[in-house]
Amino acid sequence: MRILHLTDTHISAADPSGGPVLHQGRIDARAALDGVLTRLADIGPLDAVVHSGDASDDGSEDSYRHLERVIGDFARAHGAEHTIAMGNHDVPAGWNAATGLPTVRCQRVGDGRIITLDTSVPRAGYGHVGAEQREEVAAILTESVDGPTIAVLHHPPFPVTSRLFQALSLDGLDELRELLEGRVDLILSGHLHAATSGRLGSVPVHVAPGIVNVTDPSAALAGEAGEKEVALGLSGASLVDVGADGCRIQSFHWPNAGDTGEVTEPVYSFDADTITRIVEAAGRK
Repeated sequence: MRILHLTDTHISAADPSGGPVLHQGRIDARAALDGVLTRLADIGPLDAVVHSGDASDDGSEDSYRHLERVIGDFARAHGAEHTIAMGNHDVPAGWNAATGLPTVRCQRVGDGRIITLDTSVPRAGYGHVGAEQREEVAAILTESVDGPTIAVLHHPPFPVTSRLFQALSLDGLDELRELLEGRVDLILSGHLHAATSGRLGSVPVHVAPGIVNVTDPSAALAGEAGEKEVALGLSGASLVDVGADGCRIQSFHWPNAGDTGEVTEPVYSFDADTITRIVEAAGRK
């Protein structure tokens, strides 16, 4: 199964005046997505295009209609299925109203399948997969398939080192591991805005770099750990090949096509006080 893995587009509703809506006051998120897809226009045939969440920044129906059209058109041009997961900035009701699609679903892709989960928690930045959703996914997994099973969820299901992302991490890892281990071949996630790998039990997890920006994981390690978060004016994506002999993943980064600022300057640089405010507003108390 050949998959293009996209994540963290953070697109908002269009400005009625026709001007760009700038994420973090700097990035034209729609142009950033267009730039990535233009770079990948000649990527060749794909089986699936996967977006692992924070698709929208404002949860608006307009943002979801735009994403479904742009990503859907790209996928169809490459002979692929496509799916978009919900992240902490997403609003499932807006997604459903715009697309008519549920946030938890299973799509057959060749002799395999892609299962999309919803880790969003209303008005919070951390993630959770509730008992009802786990039961729904468990029922899906009772059906066997000959090919690989890929799970897509926004919040990475493994511990992270950053203080900010610890507060915005995924709850219930033990329950999720019990649900997916031995039944899923690979988990694709977003949220961290940087290419990262980990495991949920024995299941490999890949986090793709963000499209609206790419975070610098080394910033959280400098000085006092967890006291700084930095994002760069880059965009990225990953190409995932899953076969009988294993999995190969390549991650790419380019200058952000939607960047209206100075490329040498970070898109943002959060100090300890800013991180604390974000954690208190959107994370766990």
